[in-house]
Amino acid sequence: MTYPCTMKRIPRVVLTDYICYSVGFFLFIVLLEPFGTRDFIKTNVNPYSCYVIAAICFFLILLFCELITSVLCRLPADYSQPKEYQVKRLLCFVIPCMLIYTVYDGESFVIRHWGWDHLDWLWRDQDGSVTFKRFFHDLKEAVSVGAFIIAYQIFVTHNRMQRYQIEELQSLNNKLEAEFQTMQDTTLPVKVQLHGQSQETIILNPSDILYIESVANYVNIVYFSGQDLSQKRLRCPLHDIEETLSPYSFIFHIHRAFLVNLNFITQVSGNAAGYKLQIFGSDKVLPVSKANVPAFREKVLAKKETGE
Repeated sequence: MTYPCTMKRIPRVVLTDYICYSVGFFLFIVLLEPFGTRDFIKTNVNPYSCYVIAAICFFLILLFCELITSVLCRLPADYSQPKEYQVKRLLCFVIPCMLIYTVYDGESFVIRHWGWDHLDWLWRDQDGSVTFKRFFHDLKEAVSVGAFIIAYQIFVTHNRMQRYQIEELQSLNNKLEAEFQTMQDTTLPVKVQLHGQSQETIILNPSDILYIESVANYVNIVYFSGQDLSQKRLRCPLHDIEETLSPYSFIFHIHRAFLVNLNFITQVSGNAAGYKLQIFGSDKVLPVSKANVPAFREKVLAKKETGE
């Protein structure tokens, strides 16, 4: 599955997260003194400056991995996307981040203790043979620190997704609070005739239709007849009815089994995985399938702005 990439810059909220991670990393090292840090602090003249530099480098690594995730993997921070997108983005970000920091941590340790001439010691044992013992030791430390970041990132991502969905639903419902005024195109007929595959037909005003449901080989048309709610069943595929009503833009395909009159929607609930629609004058709750959510959202917002 592909996702839209709208990456132009790193969002401010993401930069704030990375600053917090870097400060938290510095405090974690200084206050808790894990991984033998206490011995390093005791044996060095100015150890805290090293940890400030390490925190700055950690921040730069986070930014670099964000660019990899957003530009190369095309997974920018977007809390309107579903959970699978967020999981994929988190993995694409965290894995290179841990690996890069592991190499940085090991090499910086070698430089501080033995100088620039021994950079390859991260990959060699004391006898000069190639080994990954030191690398895996540093990787365990990176995973320990990364576990806190992953846990926090999952928490804030979930909250931001919920906040986005709530704000989105509020926006849609605000658009629907005021009754839509249907702008009829004078070139379109006021009434249409819907045909079934048998001899049954129905003549009605499309503006009176609440929704149309496909049931097996039939369609069930729910509409207002004067002040009364009526139903008519025709034997035909939903596609045929949709083609007949296609000139009327307020009739919208929300699901493989449903067409709905946007003018009669009273409330929208649900999330990006699919909406639920409350319909005026009916107890029926209509689903908007996940695939139709973006088009439905765009249609409702555009409808209110243009006064369709």
